[in-house]
Amino acid sequence: MTLAYDLDIILRDHKVLGDPGSGAHAVVLSQLRQYLKWAERAGPAIVVGSLAELNGIVGGEGALRAEVRGAANGENGYYRWDGGRWTKVAGLDVSFGQLTNMSGTPNEISAALVASGERGTVVAFVGTALYNNEGGGTFIAIDGVREEILTAAGDPLPENQLIADQAFLLMRAPDGTLRCYFAGDAATAAAQAAQSAVQAQIARQAAESATASLTALQFTSRAVFEGTTILPGVVTVEMLGIFQRGDCGHPFRLTRLDSAPDPVEPWHWQSADGGYWLMAKPFPSPREFGARGNYASDDTASVRAWLRYGEITGLPLGGYPGVYRCTESFELPEGIQIYGSGAPVIAAYPQYGGDKSLLRPGYKHRINGMSFVFSGTPTITVTTPRNDRFAVVRPCMYYKYPTPPVLKDFAILQDMDVFNASGQMTSATQDNRAAGFTCGLWTESNKGGYEGLTVFGYFDVQGVVVANFSPVSHINPDYNGFRFNRITSGLAVISTHDGSSSEGNTGLQSMGNSYHGPDHHDRRATNTAVPSLYIDGDLTTIGHIRGHSFTGDSFRTIVDDAIVLDHCDDIQFANCITEFSQVSNAPGLDGPGRIRGSGNVQSARLTNIASTHDMDLFAFMAECSNGIVTATSVGPRDGHIVSTRGSIVWLGRDSGSLGAAIHFTSATEADTLTKGLVIKRGPDGGLRAELDDDLIFDVSSDGVVHGYGGTQLPTFSAADFTNKNSWLNQNRSGGLMVMEAGSLRVLTSASHTSTGTWRDTSGAIIYTPE
Repeated sequence: MTLAYDLDIILRDHKVLGDPGSGAHAVVLSQLRQYLKWAERAGPAIVVGSLAELNGIVGGEGALRAEVRGAANGENGYYRWDGGRWTKVAGLDVSFGQLTNMSGTPNEISAALVASGERGTVVAFVGTALYNNEGGGTFIAIDGVREEILTAAGDPLPENQLIADQAFLLMRAPDGTLRCYFAGDAATAAAQAAQSAVQAQIARQAAESATASLTALQFTSRAVFEGTTILPGVVTVEMLGIFQRGDCGHPFRLTRLDSAPDPVEPWHWQSADGGYWLMAKPFPSPREFGARGNYASDDTASVRAWLRYGEITGLPLGGYPGVYRCTESFELPEGIQIYGSGAPVIAAYPQYGGDKSLLRPGYKHRINGMSFVFSGTPTITVTTPRNDRFAVVRPCMYYKYPTPPVLKDFAILQDMDVFNASGQMTSATQDNRAAGFTCGLWTESNKGGYEGLTVFGYFDVQGVVVANFSPVSHINPDYNGFRFNRITSGLAVISTHDGSSSEGNTGLQSMGNSYHGPDHHDRRATNTAVPSLYIDGDLTTIGHIRGHSFTGDSFRTIVDDAIVLDHCDDIQFANCITEFSQVSNAPGLDGPGRIRGSGNVQSARLTNIASTHDMDLFAFMAECSNGIVTATSVGPRDGHIVSTRGSIVWLGRDSGSLGAAIHFTSATEADTLTKGLVIKRGPDGGLRAELDDDLIFDVSSDGVVHGYGGTQLPTFSAADFTNKNSWLNQNRSGGLMVMEAGSLRVLTSASHTSTGTWRDTSGAIIYTPE
């Protein structure tokens, strides 16, 4: 037995006979003939391959007509249920013709007829329209015979009923008029035929076994299912699609419930007989709950029902590609697990291109992957005790529980127009941004998994916020994992309490993420207050938000304060990339991007940072004067830096006059080469030491020692000292310093000669030559 052909392979969106190069399904004449026979009769049809198969079906209401096709012994034909048996009423003699060589105007069509070769008078014609027809009557001349085309109901053809490059079907009515069948009529006929075939299956299965479980019963859409009366013996059915065949990923089953559920939830479906069915699909997407995913539809209610399914059942949710436009905020259920179907590549960089270029009127439905686009007005407001931009936050998605969630492979997008309808890039006043949403995702989770997400928007607070915020339970959001996400408007790790009770929010692990600032596509419109990364405990003590690790991440923005650390401890950056660009003559954007610290930073480590320019780490260390900072410096002074509560040791190579050196200095003077103690290579290749830009000593490559003012000191052999490990240097007064057995003794220039007894400034003899 065969089911009715889907309308998709008959008329919708296809040219007659198809175009092999376009991927369109070829509409073959046999399919159209079969459709024609359904459409021309009053009532549905059952299609079988033999009379024996037909006799195994019990006819009745909704199953009165049938067709046998493919039999070899004269059984082919039309049959009618007559009391208790099937009776043949006609052969398969309806003829079909194809219209070719079509030409003319929207309202005057000329065509030639190619008959199907079957017996009988041609009563149906299929062709491909050249134009959209206009109102006022549409005529067609078939082999020179001109007739008006009417609707299926016999009325004049309305405007735009013929669609250019799409198939149309004409049928000869009993009154001799030529009538046109389109999607609406075809859909009705196809639905009736499908319903009839389903009823035939039900009757046949019920006749074989009154208790049979019909697992083979299939429906191509929810509309067909809900319009079908299903006999009580059927306990499971299979869905092949939601709105049309194949639009739900893998097929899934519905299981009949014994009684009406209380309450009726969105995952309870009802068939035409009044029966309730439980949807049982692993990893369901929003489409199973009615979401269209075409951007044009408001999918808020469907997405909310999808989230509720995950909350009530505890089962993980899946995804289906689509652009789900949402006009409200969503509070994510506790322990939610969402495994999406991929996220589009949209970020602050590049400035435009890729999926970002689809943020344009008429194009947003084409965004790749699974995207939730937030427009309208936020319905969730998070209020905290802070007195900065985090005091009032309106997120797109909000998670407030310690139970770890899983959010993977989907996008949270702030609705906007990067381009207008004419294709021109918009300014900040023209971008139609849903500015009411000030944050993409706010989470307070422990050990949450966030992977493969795209969060995009020019958010006024931050792209993603990991917050220690629970006025009652003081949740500590520890050990969250962020992997391979793209986050525009950056990441914030914050506390929102003033007391020591909020010392959690530790151990965030970030790997392979791209953190972009809020860089507007019109660069000068960028919000300078939002960095690519912001960490702040906002506490009375200086640490408490601690132990966050960033490995293999990239940070990119045009905001001057590109990374900001405050009230934190043990923040680690390893093998990261920074690219901080500038916008000329734009305050807050025209300076070299840098990392900012404060006296509330207890410790930070920066190792193997690949940066496009000097991030001014010496200034960062000066700001972190109460903490310990180790870093690999890049820029004019490459090397390794250690800062301990205001004191800095730098070991590296300066690209200017300093060269390779060790620099001991204070945090406030770290970037001034003339301050502190510098040990470096001398001008002739020897060793040179300077204190506050004054020479202490200079040992030349040939062993000559120079002291203060560059004066050459006397040379002495090893025999001149009782301790061969002694060392000499001339002090600033022109005297001599001698290190004997670990004790430093200072002599004036008048207290010794090269051959006489050496005395210190008190007159004590410290050396007598032999």
